[in-house]
Amino acid sequence: MPGQRFASLTARCASNNSFNNVYLRLNGVVESFLLQPFGTAQVVAGRLVAAIQQKLTDTGQASSYSLLSRPAADPAFWEVVVTGTTYASTQDFTGSSGPAGIALVEQLDAIKPVFIAYTRTLATCFGSSTGTIGLTITNGTTEPSGPYTYLWDDGVTTANRSGLPAGPYGVRTTDTATGAYAEATVVVGQNPQLVVTLARVGTGLQSTVAGGVAPYTYLWDDASTGPDRANVVGAVTYTLTVTDANGCSQDASLRFELLRYWFSGNAIPLALDAGAAYRADPTTKPDLRFACEVFVERDYLSGAFERVGPVLEQPADAGGRTTFEVQELLEPYVAHHLPAVRQPYIAPATGLFCRFYLRHYEITTAGPGAAVTLDDNYLLRGGLDFAEAARATWFSSYQARQLPFLTWEPATKAVLADQPEYLYCLVPRADVTELRYCLRLLFEDGSTADVLQATRFDVRVFEVYCLPAGYQQLGLIDYESTSQVLQSWEVVVKDQNDVAVTERRTFELDRRAVPTRRYFHYANSLGGVNTLCARGRAQQQDATTTLSGEVARASGYNPLDGDVAITRKTKLPTLKCYAGARDVAQQLADQDFLLSEKVVLLDVDRYRAGTVKDRTHTPLDEYDTRRVLEFDFELPRERFYTPRLS
Repeated sequence: MPGQRFASLTARCASNNSFNNVYLRLNGVVESFLLQPFGTAQVVAGRLVAAIQQKLTDTGQASSYSLLSRPAADPAFWEVVVTGTTYASTQDFTGSSGPAGIALVEQLDAIKPVFIAYTRTLATCFGSSTGTIGLTITNGTTEPSGPYTYLWDDGVTTANRSGLPAGPYGVRTTDTATGAYAEATVVVGQNPQLVVTLARVGTGLQSTVAGGVAPYTYLWDDASTGPDRANVVGAVTYTLTVTDANGCSQDASLRFELLRYWFSGNAIPLALDAGAAYRADPTTKPDLRFACEVFVERDYLSGAFERVGPVLEQPADAGGRTTFEVQELLEPYVAHHLPAVRQPYIAPATGLFCRFYLRHYEITTAGPGAAVTLDDNYLLRGGLDFAEAARATWFSSYQARQLPFLTWEPATKAVLADQPEYLYCLVPRADVTELRYCLRLLFEDGSTADVLQATRFDVRVFEVYCLPAGYQQLGLIDYESTSQVLQSWEVVVKDQNDVAVTERRTFELDRRAVPTRRYFHYANSLGGVNTLCARGRAQQQDATTTLSGEVARASGYNPLDGDVAITRKTKLPTLKCYAGARDVAQQLADQDFLLSEKVVLLDVDRYRAGTVKDRTHTPLDEYDTRRVLEFDFELPRERFYTPRLS
């Protein structure tokens, strides 16, 4: 240890022609040595080392001393250095004899080392300043109290410390009499952080507690004292305080806001604000940061939410604010929906939407603060144009005013008798518990008939349902007769109180024979599925690709093998399609088809995947209001030709 040393002495030996009696105190006992006469200074020194080494061996002290023989600065002399290897009583020569003899030239007393022992206590609550350290110093010049001085890394000069937060504390203790010192780092721990989370389970709240020291007590802001709550209501913030056995407490809040949903393709922001008190005095929350966690329910209505992605952290700005955007974490958990082939019934658009919630809290130098959970958010696959999303018109006025199905197609659409059509209905309000799918049939003789096509019970706000809307899907032929020929039908969805929750849409039956029709289903930007009928003549073009190598023409070569070895051949089929004449409204809506990420071709009783190839289109020409939509539909590559098997 710095400043300490072992006892040491140095003897100077001269040439000698007579006997020498030498006395050396070894480990507190005076030992006598008789050295033979005649010899140079180096010889005398060697005899002295040998005599001392023999005595140490005989007395079992060989490991307690080290011996060194060396030339002196004056060439007429030689030196012997005896050094203790343990902390024993002072070593010294008590005398010597002889005319030249052996003389003691230096004696150093031992300086004892300093040893630090300590006791410590944990910081009682995570992040609190309640830890302690007590030092006990041993050895040194005067045991057990020194005198010693203390210097901690943070400038404190006392042996004992209190009021400490968790962390490492370095100290140097010095023996003021000799300068010997010791250093140590004492780590003060703390009890585990008390973490409280709240989650909605059914119609109640359930708390989860980790860390701290059990047992726990519970206190809600309305004085309830159980860990869970039943029959909670919306538009209220519930706060729970949990206290552990050490009196440490932590709050958690779950805020039920007006339920809302988000489109996965647009920003999903979480704006956080530390408040006016922080702006008045930022020192109340030093080094303020915000943390955000995203939880997703993979299986709808399972109640099992799991965190996706890392904990997001962002520093507060000068005003104590920050905004998280979490859409990139959420988008992978919703997918385009594809109805069953020619689906004739109402069905939930499974996978098109999911539930998620966000949890956020503040972080300062004292640690994380209470967590707040934002519950009951829905995510819907889709998105709005950037400019419209920024204006927020859809959520602020358009949806409530229009009650739209999830489509941008015109409100009136002409369809063929076997043309499958689908409408997607989003449950718009929390008080809607039933969806009643209502039709109004309009006949050529001017008569009408109202039909309740189907009812879906136990629906929940922001769920999305796929509704069949085509002539054959709805079985509308059953309502026709020789005297009543169907001309069109209107569709609307109402709630359990017979109040409309969607707009009214009209489908006009086109009874013309169209032998070359093809139906494409595509996911639109709002999450629904539209049908595009390609009525014109189509052409299929196949582009083949060959992967091959040269055949080596060695001895025994078969000429029928040719000179090319084919490894693989593939075919890329492409349908060149014509959608027929389109009016202006339909031409504009066709942009959704051209931008769709999911397009399939209906092949009688199955779907075929494909991609609409990129090309330049003219969605608007004010001098040509009836245009033909042309597009190329690229089908998957094929390695083996197989005809359609039934």
